[in-house]
Amino acid sequence: VNRHETLAELLADPAVDLVDVCNPTAQHPETVIAALEAGKHVLVEKAIALTAEDADRMLAAAKRAGRL
Repeated sequence: VNRHETLAELLADPAVDLVDVCNPTAQHPETVIAALEAGKHVLVEKAIALTAEDADRMLAAAKRAGRL
C-alpha cells in the first residue's frame, strides 16, 4: 500500500488507476474533475454533487477524459 500526502501526489502516481472519492460532497466536483483530468477512473460516493450543474460538469469531464 502506498501513501500519498496530497491529492496532487496521488494523481501523479502512475500506479493509481482509480480514485475513490469519499470527501465532503461540496468537494466532490473539484476532486473528481482533477482525478479525471489526471487520467484516473473515479468512483464517487452519493450524493455525487450538491447541484445538477456540478454533476453535469463531472460527467462532461469524464467524457472528455474517456474515463468512467
